[in-house]
Amino acid sequence: METMYTRGCIIGKLFPPHAGHLHLIRTALAQCKTLDLFFTYTDPSERPPPHLRLEWLSSIFAPELAAGRLRLGCKHDTYDQDDSQLWAQLALDWLREVDDASKTNEGYGPLDAVFTSEAYGDPYSRYLTTLSGRKVHHVSVDRNRVTYPVSGTLVRTRPLHPSLWRADPPDLLDVRVRTYYVLRVVLVGAESAGKTTLAQALARRFETDWVPEAGRDVTQEKLDQGDIASVPVQDTDVGAAAAPTAAWRSADFLDIARLQSLAEEAAAVKAATNRRQVLICDTDALATVVWHERYMMAPHGTPDVDTPAIAQELEAHVNDELNSRRGNVLYVVPSPEGVPLVQDGTRDGDDAVREWMHARFMAVLAQRGERYVEIVAPVSDGGGGWGVREALAVSAVEAEVERLSN
Repeated sequence: METMYTRGCIIGKLFPPHAGHLHLIRTALAQCKTLDLFFTYTDPSERPPPHLRLEWLSSIFAPELAAGRLRLGCKHDTYDQDDSQLWAQLALDWLREVDDASKTNEGYGPLDAVFTSEAYGDPYSRYLTTLSGRKVHHVSVDRNRVTYPVSGTLVRTRPLHPSLWRADPPDLLDVRVRTYYVLRVVLVGAESAGKTTLAQALARRFETDWVPEAGRDVTQEKLDQGDIASVPVQDTDVGAAAAPTAAWRSADFLDIARLQSLAEEAAAVKAATNRRQVLICDTDALATVVWHERYMMAPHGTPDVDTPAIAQELEAHVNDELNSRRGNVLYVVPSPEGVPLVQDGTRDGDDAVREWMHARFMAVLAQRGERYVEIVAPVSDGGGGWGVREALAVSAVEAEVERLSN
């Protein structure tokens, strides 16, 4: 399409960016030499958060940004949504601000076009014409949502709706956005409560991948290298010698949390690319916070000089880095009640520690307002309870998928 306008402008929430928004932006880029795009937010804590939407847009439109044809801005919106005159003045003010802040404004002449998919576009452009003293055209793009039948409300309230995940065109969500909305089913809890068994079973049931524990590999590496704090005596209640205790340092747990988060995000990208709505995670970084308490804090652990600072860094990692990238999480907490401790060579706790860990996980999840389900079903000597536990977990995940779909 031949370029018609010198400078275009788009203002919108893009909450979150979907195919309709991207179509609007690409249409504007096709018709303008340069384009200013401002997306707005009303609450810094809204999800997906503003910084992540900026990251997505910067990645999707990286070539246009690099070429200088597109500039992105993020603005806090506290204004009357129905006041077109106010929004016209805001647009001109924001354009002036970005011009003043830019090292070069080559190609960014006076505004002569605004692009919207909304009814307010015509009065908005008329106010822009009056306030700027020059004609500002309104270009309406797919106002009836025929080309891309999607809305931000649909994505936010029903992120697992089948229309958002189908392989047939039109593709309504970019893979970056789908990654955010993948349902992460996270198994957490005490030692030897059947977390890994359930994780593998759930992955098979929902035909998806599962993310193993990074901490297990780190533990085994420490034991193999002789980085051991203590070697316990025979535990007659367990029936086999408990595993040696690795020589843990608080910094180890921050490393584990970051490794776990990287593995989870990579798996979520893969799931989103393959249009799998569910990802199974055998622990996560939040669980690492609790394990750090277990080994490095009272009543069962001994702190080192870095423990207070690492505890804060772990919380920051969970709150700022991990959770800001996860739209949907369901925690599954298998209870150790009625499940004997089975030694796998890395477990160094006893039943008292297991009970404390389970209670601590339940408390942390409740305090943080996370969505979680406790799985309670005793396991008989013949293993008959495992099927009940799996059925309960599957039912919980199916209910969450249903909630997020309809």
